[in-house]
Amino acid sequence: MQQSRFTPETLLENLLAAEPRPTSEAPRDSRGLYGLVDHEGRLRYIGSTSSANETLYKRIHQRHRTGSENTSHYFSYLYNSGRMWRDRADAANKAGGDIAKRLRNAFIEDHGKAVWVVQDDEGIFALEAAVLKNAPARATAWNYQGTEPYEEPV
Repeated sequence: MQQSRFTPETLLENLLAAEPRPTSEAPRDSRGLYGLVDHEGRLRYIGSTSSANETLYKRIHQRHRTGSENTSHYFSYLYNSGRMWRDRADAANKAGGDIAKRLRNAFIEDHGKAVWVVQDDEGIFALEAAVLKNAPARATAWNYQGTEPYEEPV
């Protein structure tokens, strides 16, 4: 097993201090811990790429930003509101739902940001648990879908 480069405390410090960046800039070839930052610039979710075949880019940009609205793809779930709302199971409204999903993806691309710390380590899941245990509540408000979807952002 590879030795961890960070302690849970330094991982949390780095996530809290990191400059939020567009989701598309997440590393395509690395794993680690990351945070999702809402449209108001607040860190709201901390997670990890605990799966060995999932990079930071795949998890943040391809899952949270464009994933399904009813799973742990938090950007998609929490911004599924107003003109960006769709019920993907509603075949009668598929055309409008597809437009809403494209609009939501564009909104998240412009206003949703992320922070990350590269941590290619087999113990990443345990590190994530330790970071979450010590993280301030404001930085984990979205963890476990602890909040309702936003009203339509303006």
